[in-house]
Amino acid sequence: MTTSPNQDPGRDLQYAAGNILVGGLTAGIASAIRGRPITTAVIQGSFGGAMSYLAKRITAENIPASGLVGRQLGAVGASIVRSAAFGSGLMVDTLVLPIGPLRAYVTPLDLGQSRVRVDLEEVAWLAHNLTQDGLKLNAAASLSSGSFVFTSEEGIRGFGDRASGRAAPGVLAVRLDERGQIPESVLAHERVHINQFDYLKITAGLPLEGAMWRGLRAENAGLLKYLEMGIGHWPFQWLVTGVWLPRSRQLFEVEAEYFETR
Repeated sequence: MTTSPNQDPGRDLQYAAGNILVGGLTAGIASAIRGRPITTAVIQGSFGGAMSYLAKRITAENIPASGLVGRQLGAVGASIVRSAAFGSGLMVDTLVLPIGPLRAYVTPLDLGQSRVRVDLEEVAWLAHNLTQDGLKLNAAASLSSGSFVFTSEEGIRGFGDRASGRAAPGVLAVRLDERGQIPESVLAHERVHINQFDYLKITAGLPLEGAMWRGLRAENAGLLKYLEMGIGHWPFQWLVTGVWLPRSRQLFEVEAEYFETR
């Protein structure tokens, strides 16, 4: 019997440790910059990183609602890292949960302070896919995935005619196989990308945008109470993933490939 190399327990441990390390470093570095205690932040951030790893494992499973559960669990893990880095020191002072193009900020200790904002980047990606010829929204797959899933009978535009899938924050597209079905491995791969985008947004991008608006004294001015640009993660994504590298060697791709094939 042949075993996939990605089912090697050693590789499982490697990727789990990588996610834990990223969570701990994210929280520790941010806390050090802010002059806050580092040790507690690293421990808490590491826990959030472990949860993010588990969430990707669930997201890539071929069972009903695994994408939905995995995405929300991943958002909880990222929220723990965010709280360790920028919050009050509680395990999680604000849960940042993606709901379609909306983002719910839930404050467990004071639910009255919870709020919902519209992520304009995800709205833009959704509008883009809705207006593309040959792409169709699959409602059942979208509900199960916890993100908008579009399908096409041809190659997905953006990476050439032979591309089998594409993901953007909150939205993914896959090419149907010869039977007219969504390929399970491709869907798993792209759903992992959704979790990766969420992690960068919640732990880095959204805090950066918030700091910018606070600096301008405009955080709660007018429509900004209900809107966020959703693009603050772009520089972090460029640095972390190595977008200057060939696509097959970029960090996001390597990790998604691992979860897809394990």
